[in-house]
Amino acid sequence: MTNKTFDLQKALPSLPIPDLDNTCEKFLTWVNPMLNEEDFKQTRQIVDDFRREGGDGQKLQQKLLAWAEKEDVSNWLESFWSDTYLSYRKPLCINNNVFYLFDDIPEFKSLTSIEQAALYINSILKFKKLIDSEQLEIDMERDTPLCMNQYRKLFAATRIPQKSTDTTRSPFSEQDTGSGDAKHIVVFYKGQIFKLNVISQTGGMRVQEEILKDLQLIVDTVENNNSNQKPIGILTTLPRDEWANARNLLIEAHPQNSSMLDIIETALFSVCMDDALPEDLTEIARTMMHGNGLNRWFDKSFQLIICKNGKTGINSEHSGLDGSVIGRLLKFIANDRHNLEWRQDINIDNQITSLRFQLNKELEEFIVHAKKLFDSAVENTHVNILQFKNFGKSEIKTMRISPDAFVQLSIQLAQYKFFKRCFNTYEPVMTRKFLHGRTEAVRTMTEASIAFVKNISLDSDDSHSVKLLREAAKEHISRLADCKSGMGIQRHMLGLINMYKLFGKDLNINSMPEIFTDTGWATITHDTFSTSTSDAAGLAMAGYGPVVDDGFGIRYVTKNDFIMFCLSSRSKNKDQLKAISKCLNESLLEISSLLKNK
Repeated sequence: MTNKTFDLQKALPSLPIPDLDNTCEKFLTWVNPMLNEEDFKQTRQIVDDFRREGGDGQKLQQKLLAWAEKEDVSNWLESFWSDTYLSYRKPLCINNNVFYLFDDIPEFKSLTSIEQAALYINSILKFKKLIDSEQLEIDMERDTPLCMNQYRKLFAATRIPQKSTDTTRSPFSEQDTGSGDAKHIVVFYKGQIFKLNVISQTGGMRVQEEILKDLQLIVDTVENNNSNQKPIGILTTLPRDEWANARNLLIEAHPQNSSMLDIIETALFSVCMDDALPEDLTEIARTMMHGNGLNRWFDKSFQLIICKNGKTGINSEHSGLDGSVIGRLLKFIANDRHNLEWRQDINIDNQITSLRFQLNKELEEFIVHAKKLFDSAVENTHVNILQFKNFGKSEIKTMRISPDAFVQLSIQLAQYKFFKRCFNTYEPVMTRKFLHGRTEAVRTMTEASIAFVKNISLDSDDSHSVKLLREAAKEHISRLADCKSGMGIQRHMLGLINMYKLFGKDLNINSMPEIFTDTGWATITHDTFSTSTSDAAGLAMAGYGPVVDDGFGIRYVTKNDFIMFCLSSRSKNKDQLKAISKCLNESLLEISSLLKNK
């Protein structure tokens, strides 16, 4: 008998808490190549003091072990990880949200963007039905079942701005006020917002022709009416505390506004119908990453974005969802059997409602302010697309090397080519084989990888370079495996930090332990290169902005025959970004040549 979607949840193991000494040793090993000799010596002394018998580390470790045993804690990291996201105060757009560009569907080529939107909505609703009926097959990693909890946060979920720390609203959150009964989506067109019912009162999906007619009506309504409704969605691009203030002002301005917000926040998802015509890959990436800011609601768990020329993607808010879940949705859409024979005998009453907010002068000024900040953020963000067409995953596998190790070592070689040094590089790996697992942070810069990039740059013996390359790849895979098994360092350290915040005084620890204020910790948590990969099925490209102002974002999709990179930086570093992209292209070719010749 096939298991239902959530049948194996209770059988999943709990996220383990690593041994304190193992984490400390691993921390020293990982941070060593990032520090100079003097800084590393200091960090080692601080780490040894932290983990000594009776020291702060052991006190916090015991508290964390006790925390994990609490009856109401299913995953000791979960609340701390959620707060890490929700306490983030910068704008979500560019800084937090991730975009995913769909592969073109050949059958859609002759369709209008509105027809395509109706079909995509139809596919997404089918996916939701599989979750609701618990018929969505359980995600597996080889023979190991993965946690399916994030699928509960995919629909009717919204991040709510609050002072200091946001909250989330979904059918499975404490803030839920009925979003589990939602039967509607919200549609954005030219900054105007409409409620569109997509599920009937009896619970059945409306057919694609009905959705098409209502989408067309939305477009016609906006085009034929000179609406003076200000684009409220731009407020979701504000820094979170400012958006929290603006949202409170909206609610206070008129009782109707609270109802409008409720409709948006409980919507299954949002659909952004853009009149943009991006053709260049960089333009497409920018459209999916941020657009013009007026036709979005960046707080929604995901937004379906359809351009007038059919380019389609998703922009996802990251606090409740990781890439593997969005990837599963994309794969379903790509494989869905779309009915391209449109029925003409549909005669229905429309199911749309225009959402109109009542604004005062202060709110109108807030909107102008938000647009200025947004335009400045866009101007300060540079994107570079590298479509590496020489080979992809299939050929890399013939070289007897992990495709991910191949790409990550190419990224480090590119750094060394341009900067004559390597930087701390972050790569997330999922921990979903544990109950409510999310991700762990892999640090891809190792002693082995440094030895390889330095050696190959000296034009030394190829045989020795290949040996060092394979040792570096082996170390990369080992770190990935450790992190997948819950044996990384950063999430464990986050747990210890939170034990200090919650119980420090009770434990007679009166200040943040020095290990967390030292150069070593500051260095290993500064993601100069923030990298990530995505499942290639149904996906053309994915990306996000840089995580730190002096850093670079690199999202890559490794297809069978090519690799697509989306690189980003602040505009002050745009020349460096262009050079890194060039060096990355060279590095991919150089490592390939090295392996093929040996």
